[in-house]
Amino acid sequence: MWLASSAIPHADELPWDVVTKIHIKNAEKMIKSHSYPSPQKYKEAWQILIQQHLSTGRIRPSSSPCASPAFIVPMANPNVLPRWVNDYWQLNENTMMDSHPLPHIDDILNDCTKGTIWGAIDMTNSFFRTCMHPDHVHLMAINTPLGLYEWLVMPMGLKNTLVIHQQCAMAALRPLIGKFCHVYLDDIVIWSDSLDGHEWNVCTVLKALHVAHLYVNPDKTQLFCTEIDFLGHHISACGIEATGSYHFYHNTKAYAYRYISITPA
Repeated sequence: MWLASSAIPHADELPWDVVTKIHIKNAEKMIKSHSYPSPQKYKEAWQILIQQHLSTGRIRPSSSPCASPAFIVPMANPNVLPRWVNDYWQLNENTMMDSHPLPHIDDILNDCTKGTIWGAIDMTNSFFRTCMHPDHVHLMAINTPLGLYEWLVMPMGLKNTLVIHQQCAMAALRPLIGKFCHVYLDDIVIWSDSLDGHEWNVCTVLKALHVAHLYVNPDKTQLFCTEIDFLGHHISACGIEATGSYHFYHNTKAYAYRYISITPA
């Protein structure tokens, strides 16, 4: 018996202020790939996964000629559903890089000096929570052992997904950015000058994320702190200083996120 995945909002409930678009380099280049063989023991898992995504409006049957293969990867816990992996490597090679700018880390850190109490929130990704542009849905076609389907929401495995996640987070928090918080990819920092103020700031950020159907990872979230580590820097009443992880974080995180092509779904 497979354990179901965590609840995700129905596609009809998702906001449309940010949508996923695929800008193709060469429109004449077609995606041509065969489905991957799947062991018989995973047939039930495929049926459950497909039905979950159908019932929440995230996929629909497809007749698109642009079909990419998909496969599933078993989890360490045999009672948990395997991960659905979209192999969009051909599509990603023909996709233009999203040039949406990321916030400047120095600007974020300078604003953090306004506070005496800080919080750092780690968001889960916005996969399945960002609608696909209707004109680009046909590019999302996936060949499964049970037929061809296409994603109506942003799936894992696409180029530029983390940059799109940045846009979603910015859209959700725009009225708050620079006042008492900043967001960099999947990391949010909150600063306050009092405990009461920090409680209000944290609640305001969480409410804004909830409205936008963006969620946090509680295991990697720190609140009501007199010092935190954020974006490779240590922030405290004594000031801000780079940690040993600064150069690694600064040089690799955004780069790696931008260039991920195959990611488990």
